[in-house]
Amino acid sequence: MGLGLAVSRAIAEAHGGTLELADAAHGEFHLILPAAQAHETDP
Repeated sequence: MGLGLAVSRAIAEAHGGTLELADAAHGEFHLILPAAQAHETDP
């Protein structure tokens, strides 16, 4: 994993997600981040 991917992985993990190698032969990665929760607003 190059430096750029290491930084990307650290950012993803800091936000509760992951960066995974899906297919090394084709250079495919999966970036998985949790969905944001909606905030309630005052009426």
